[in-house]
Amino acid sequence: MALRFYTIVLVVISVVLGYLSFKIIQPFISSIAWAAALSIVFYPLYLFFQKHIKIPAAASVATMLVVVVLLIGPFSYLSYLLAIELGHILKQLQAGRADEFFRTLFGGGLPGFFDSLLGYFNTDSSEIFESLSSNLKEIIRNSAGFVSKGVGNVFNIGLEFVLMFFTLFFFFKDGASIIHYLSEFMPFTTDQKKILTAQVKDIVISTLYGGVVVALTQGLLGGFAYWILGVPSPVLWGMLTAIVAFLPIVGAFVVWGPIAVYLFFSAGLLYSMIMCIIGIFVISLADNLLRPILIGSRTKMPVLVIFFSVLGGIKFFGIIGFIAGPLVVALFVSVLQIFRNIQHEAV
Repeated sequence: MALRFYTIVLVVISVVLGYLSFKIIQPFISSIAWAAALSIVFYPLYLFFQKHIKIPAAASVATMLVVVVLLIGPFSYLSYLLAIELGHILKQLQAGRADEFFRTLFGGGLPGFFDSLLGYFNTDSSEIFESLSSNLKEIIRNSAGFVSKGVGNVFNIGLEFVLMFFTLFFFFKDGASIIHYLSEFMPFTTDQKKILTAQVKDIVISTLYGGVVVALTQGLLGGFAYWILGVPSPVLWGMLTAIVAFLPIVGAFVVWGPIAVYLFFSAGLLYSMIMCIIGIFVISLADNLLRPILIGSRTKMPVLVIFFSVLGGIKFFGIIGFIAGPLVVALFVSVLQIFRNIQHEAV
């Protein structure tokens, strides 16, 4: 009886202290999450620096400098451009100028072509554009508000960056020790922990590098191509290219294909052909070249699962969900596989 009482008291104390600890850390979860995601993505680079520098702290600083140069600067600038594009689109939609918005977006040539085609169905592009605008308003309002808020609040963004880099430094330097410490609380045997670690590593690498990194690469290549060819809102289309890159079979073609058609009617055959060449031999080929190199023979998650985990992650976690979503699903799948192995061993 006494043992049961002490157990209940211990559980209650643990729950209360755990809740209070969560409330203490809650304001900094975003910074910690970004640091964790970046440490996973760039940890191989940290190991490379550590191999040559030999000093963990110096290797951590060198890796963080690479993160700033390659990621933070360009990402901040692209977020600023995306906020401008979304804000412009939202103003046109809120003013009821859906037709003007779509004609600006498509350069004025394609809607005229659609009008002649849709005339056979007793409708025109203006009616379709008004219908589309009612759905786009809410989506773009949320996106523009999120991005504009993040870009405009310079002080909070700067503070989060400082906290994120402070945390990232220790994640690089002491990451292995932290993982080993946390693994001690897992209710698995040593062999099961090794299996779980290997599975998590494979799935995380295949998900982040083979999914997220490849999609971001395709989005950047696509956005740059759209900008070169004079497509309106190239950052927005580049972001959409990165998102649809997760779709099986069709992938980034869902975006650059229609853009090639748009260029045919708005800029001529030459621009359309250039878009097709870039789309086939640069944007789409990047998937076929990078994915086997980054993943190899590792355990893979279905591309469709990665796609929905990215969308769900963004909805639940915010922009960090682009990485956190697939990561959470990868961990969940790995734990399920451990339990399946335990059941097989029991049988």
